[in-house]
Amino acid sequence: MQQPEIYLPTATNLALYCQSSEDLHLTNMVGASRLPPPLPSLGSPWASFETNFAHVEFGGGFYHYGYRVQLDEGQSTVMTNVWELYLCREGQTEKLLHRFALASGDRVSLAQFTISSIAEYDQRLAKSPQELDLYKAKVSLLLQYKPEDVRAACIDAVKAMPDHWWRASHWR
Repeated sequence: MQQPEIYLPTATNLALYCQSSEDLHLTNMVGASRLPPPLPSLGSPWASFETNFAHVEFGGGFYHYGYRVQLDEGQSTVMTNVWELYLCREGQTEKLLHRFALASGDRVSLAQFTISSIAEYDQRLAKSPQELDLYKAKVSLLLQYKPEDVRAACIDAVKAMPDHWWRASHWR
């Protein structure tokens, strides 16, 4: 998590998600499949987003760690947002990993977000085709962003789990 090849794209992508949070309707907790790369490949993080702040957490149980990206409002201008990425570890002082600027108008498009999230769900489902919660999460995403694809996702779930109790009791 402290290697530049990991934290540099993480920093930029988290800041872009913050700048896009209202357009993408990022509220409450956001699961791994909806997070920007490379975060999903690092495990099973969750995050929360605001327009000027994001917190990503890994681990859990007895030890929490992750990233925090924060807008430096004092250094930002109308044209440029200045961001700072911190490594956060329970019981330790936050460590500044990267300070950078983005154009204030830079955003992640809804299409880009949706394509990336669906690809991550599909990758996880390929590894765990019997994981009902993944199908539910994917359908939830599709309901919000691509309702025309919901039926196909439900059919995929039924095909992947033909002996699941909900299918068996529904078709009697």
